[in-house]
Amino acid sequence: MRIVRARWSLRLPSPIAVLGGPVIRTLKDGAAYAQSIGERVNRNAWQSAVRKMIAAAEGDGDLEAVRDQIMLALMLDGKMDFRRSG
Repeated sequence: MRIVRARWSLRLPSPIAVLGGPVIRTLKDGAAYAQSIGERVNRNAWQSAVRKMIAAAEGDGDLEAVRDQIMLALMLDGKMDFRRSG
């Protein structure tokens, strides 16, 4: 059995701004936001984002794919702040 130490402090390739909310810079920020959105986290786009965040934190995922999936989920929610995102 392999024990994996998750690295939630990993930075995304560019920050993602939430409309009227925080700027997501790290996997930890993304996970905290996902936990804060209530039932919306059960939508397919957010479930995919959560899976990608976990994989990246455990060293088996792509941070660019995480960023892209979070951005997609935010766009579908109408919460992507394009003006403040990097």
